Amino acid sequence: GGAAAATGSFDAVYTNTLSKNCSGCHAPGAPGYAAGSTESSLDFATADKAFSTLQGSAAGLKGNFSSCNAVAFVTAGDPSKSLLMAAIDSTTRRGFVSGMCNQDTVSAMEARGGALSPSQVSEVRAWITAGAKR
Repeated sequence: GGAAAATGSFDAVYTNTLSKNCSGCHAPGAPGYAAGSTESSLDFATADKAFSTLQGSAAGLKGNFSSCNAVAFVTAGDPSKSLLMAAIDSTTRRGFVSGMCNQDTVSAMEARGGALSPSQVSEVRAWITAGAKR
């Protein structure tokens, strides 16, 4: 509908954060993509692809980060169990545990791509809390 980019909606998350801060590495052929170090199943090239790939789990991570492979990017309704949230928010990351995937093995995206603004982080959190719907 006309309110597609309402705060907390996926389209707002995509427009305000994923397309600006994440798609430079997390997309096929993106300038910052590095095979073997960039999470390989995320595609933030378009909103449709971003939503689709966020329904999946991490894959293709190597070395210390490999324990986060197969961990869900988003757990609808629970940001604390969402790898996406742990990757962009240090507070979430400190409490994150999914098997052997924890604060020591979650890649801190703000260290690589720059910190997101508090409003960006809260918008992602609000979208997940509200059920992570499209």
